[in-house]
Amino acid sequence: ANWVRDSDDALAALTGWIVEIAQCGQECILFLDDADLVPAELLETGMAFILANAPGNLRIVLSTRPGNTLFRAPPLAGTPVARITAQELRFTEEETLAVMTRSLRAPFSGTLAPHLQRLADGWPLGIQLALASQIGRGKARAPEEAVSIALGKYFADVIMTRHPAPVKDMLVALALLDPIHPALIRAVVGADAPVATLDRLADTTPLIVRLQDGDWMRLHPAAAELLADQHRNLPIARQQEIARAATHWYAATGLYEEAAREAGRAGDNDTAVDLAEMAVRAMTAQGRPSDVTRWIERLSPDDLQRRPSFWLPAAWAYANGNRPDKVRPLLALLHTKSDLGKGERFEVALLEGAIAGYRDDHVTLQSFNQDWPEAPTGSTASERLLHALLLATERILAGDPAEGRAILQATGPTQGQKDVSLIVRSYTQYYIGLSFLWEGKPAMAHDILAPAMEQLLAECDQRSVPVSLIAALLAETATEMMQLEEARSILGGRMAMIEKLSSPDGLIAGYLAASRLAEAEGRLDLAEAQISAMVTTGKARQLPRVEAVGLAHLARFHTRFGHVSLARAASLRLEALEAGLSPDISPPIRAIITLQANLTRALLPERTGDASPTLAAQLATRQAQALSRGHDQLLAVALHGRSVLASDALTAQSYIDEALATAKDWSLRHLQAELTSLKRTPREGDATVPPTAEPESPSITDGILTNGILTRREYDILCGIAAHLSNKEIALSLGLSNETVKWHLKNLFQKLDAGERKIAVARARMLGLL
Repeated sequence: ANWVRDSDDALAALTGWIVEIAQCGQECILFLDDADLVPAELLETGMAFILANAPGNLRIVLSTRPGNTLFRAPPLAGTPVARITAQELRFTEEETLAVMTRSLRAPFSGTLAPHLQRLADGWPLGIQLALASQIGRGKARAPEEAVSIALGKYFADVIMTRHPAPVKDMLVALALLDPIHPALIRAVVGADAPVATLDRLADTTPLIVRLQDGDWMRLHPAAAELLADQHRNLPIARQQEIARAATHWYAATGLYEEAAREAGRAGDNDTAVDLAEMAVRAMTAQGRPSDVTRWIERLSPDDLQRRPSFWLPAAWAYANGNRPDKVRPLLALLHTKSDLGKGERFEVALLEGAIAGYRDDHVTLQSFNQDWPEAPTGSTASERLLHALLLATERILAGDPAEGRAILQATGPTQGQKDVSLIVRSYTQYYIGLSFLWEGKPAMAHDILAPAMEQLLAECDQRSVPVSLIAALLAETATEMMQLEEARSILGGRMAMIEKLSSPDGLIAGYLAASRLAEAEGRLDLAEAQISAMVTTGKARQLPRVEAVGLAHLARFHTRFGHVSLARAASLRLEALEAGLSPDISPPIRAIITLQANLTRALLPERTGDASPTLAAQLATRQAQALSRGHDQLLAVALHGRSVLASDALTAQSYIDEALATAKDWSLRHLQAELTSLKRTPREGDATVPPTAEPESPSITDGILTNGILTRREYDILCGIAAHLSNKEIALSLGLSNETVKWHLKNLFQKLDAGERKIAVARARMLGLL
């Protein structure tokens, strides 16, 4: 370094430096920040020399402001480059959650990560600044308030204080406007607005975020929050003047939702509602029912009756928001509309079909398919796809997920198709993923849902209905494959939204994923509470399938951990539910509930007066096959094997081995671990090996089964790795050699189907071994 610094010949210095890099034997990166400020002569000589002679172990990173011509000029013109923008450098919500977990090293509220992600907008430094407010501090303020203050202080101290009054006034005037544009700024602030300063702020600070479309920008959320407080301190007349100017500009530009919002701020409610009426269909298509209902609820019943164009969007919003009491009056209004054309009648039928899907009403879905076997001529691409969704939903519930999937794949939107609404596209991916999960193929479902989730997060609000739907199903696939960290990042703070979903399968998936994650963390109380919440939600919403699946999983959960009395209680509730089903319930839903009841009967055969567990398992196997329920079928086969274990051990073992092998092949890792535990299920009154009983020989010690799965020695080593002991520490504590510990660890990993210690401990907790 000294030689390079003192060299008179720049090229000689660079040559020596390149030789040193080449000989160091390590991957190296040269960072050149603010590369656009490098003198032109240095670029033409030094940078050209480095690029021409860079060794294979050197990568070069140049940072420059947007729009710079640096890469179009020699010596960089024609050089292969990978372009990374601020968008790629922003943290995703999953990355924010990971940073929080590492930084705080203590439990934190599930709402903090989403709040911080929204406030920091993925800005890495902003996230670190906000987290610094939580490290080593007292609890005088709520965490959400503390991180907001931390980011606001940064913008106030580092950016706002450096600019003259006209710039500050402009920023305060723009505080509530989103998006912003140079022409909008001139309309609101005046022709002499310092727009050029805004461009410079967008290039040099995080205060202004450039959007991807032309000159559009927006304020950073944390800065907007700070400036909004100052905006509200302006005289009321000035606030209204800004809002009116923005209303006219947004409306003239075709941004009716934004115009409606500003008209409301200006106090012109009639104009606001007129403009909202032009925007609600777009809001519906984007999967934002809460935004639609906010506008609807500003209307009196008389106003609503006078505005028919609100009826269908409002009905869709209330249906997606799981508010059937609000949907029925709107449907009644639509049916009384005298000029209802065929297209509107078709959309009303689609709405009623969607509600039937939310209600598990298979009979109504069948009627819809008979009345509308084809979408009418002239229907939109979204309507045709929604029609296919209803056909597919009926097929999945009827036990033919492959046909449902084929319908969707034949009708589904092509790559990049723009005339299909976001929510309909999302539902398509959701139901294709569900069809695979229904068959017991979580990996195939994951392949569909993961890219769909990535696209959704790039296109819409992270708390929207489509995101919550895909997140619920994706989290279930991840926990089924034992990809627990992925599932944890997917669920994040989304359970509150998932609990509001209208889709029965989305509810089931979300609760199951949350329960499995809690179980893996050793929080059995929380795991049981999540399954119980599924039962309660199913009962409250009159969704007997959701209630039945919850009770069956509750019985299985308690059985795994030896809570036999609680398992029996769940089984009795399930049988009471089955016996009390309405005669009008559709056959497929009844069959699913009966399947769950038979699985539970086979699981708990010791109940007095129960039918033969073998018969229950056989019935469950046939029902699962008829419904194409792959996961349930493998469980039924394993239960059948366990039921004949005493009379025919060879046949029993073949059944269990078949179920285990298939579960492994289909990536049903969670089920695989559960089936392993079925080889011996603890029951009340079972004799246990006294903890003080020490066998005479070490070889016998290694072979005694402590729980039907692990040997005594494997269990001891499992406890050691759960306590974060190294192999050497475990060997010393047990009086074994390192090689013996490694041998037992290998067997332990094989039994738990784990590739690393963390996963082995998580699976052991799920099985109740720890």
